[in-house]
Amino acid sequence: MSIDLRQMSFLLYWLIPSMMYFNMLFLDASVAQEPYYTELETTRIHDPGLYRFTNSTNGNSLFIPDIGFMLKIHQKDFSSLTAFKNEVFFLMANAFEHNNQMRSFEIVGANMDERELVVHTFKNALVINWNGLQTCSSHSVVHLNIETHVFNSGVIECHITGISSAIAKCPMTIKITEGIFNVNEDGNGYFVPKEVIYMKEFTICGQYNEVSIILSPQPRCLAQTAENACNAESTPNANCTWYRKYEKCFPDTLSCSCSDQTKITQPQEAESNKLDYIVVILLACVLVETLLLGMFVWKYYMTNH
Repeated sequence: MSIDLRQMSFLLYWLIPSMMYFNMLFLDASVAQEPYYTELETTRIHDPGLYRFTNSTNGNSLFIPDIGFMLKIHQKDFSSLTAFKNEVFFLMANAFEHNNQMRSFEIVGANMDERELVVHTFKNALVINWNGLQTCSSHSVVHLNIETHVFNSGVIECHITGISSAIAKCPMTIKITEGIFNVNEDGNGYFVPKEVIYMKEFTICGQYNEVSIILSPQPRCLAQTAENACNAESTPNANCTWYRKYEKCFPDTLSCSCSDQTKITQPQEAESNKLDYIVVILLACVLVETLLLGMFVWKYYMTNH
């Protein structure tokens, strides 16, 4: 059976970019699996520190230009906050100026009955009180009080209390979104959402029950493409390490007593093996195609001479 070298060469010509495309998708999927936050349901409450001051309003929004500390998270700085009552969410930014990056926290679909919106500021956190919330459309008598703590470490704690005698389990969805602040021609500013970075539905019991949901920010090591960004992504509780051999940022998920940074822990070895696999496959495809093209050229030359 003869082999048509021209057809084989044509197939390999399209095989290489196709494999590169699917390998890029494979790596992108690994990056996409890195969470911005992890959640924990508990009954414990962290100390927000020394009390400083309180802001309140009967209107729909409350703007605090300086929350008293700088919140550094995912290589972004936030020092200003606007909390909303009717939509039950808050916005954080370094400054509410045009094109500045922002992050929003929202209790999706919640409505607030209480007139007053209160924000307490402490040394290590600020506390937003949303009282009399309705999150359960099937049980209108179920109300929740949610005390949201935003710590300077980036941790968000929602302390939820059911204030209804009705026995009902209701869904409550938390959504965190990245975006920018935009200013129109009239000088009015508004939030432009760009990417939902966290969203999860929790089941809350509305019968005089208390629970705390803790959202802890996680470093996104695999998403970093430069050494400086990799080092900056590290947090006090989790480190990212740049490995020059692979030109890639890996999370230090396992402890290592060895000081040699060339040693890679098991999860990191898995990631590096993926890269080695991709490189080997691509080089093999290039080599085979080069050989076949060489045979094709040689056959064409011998046929015509």
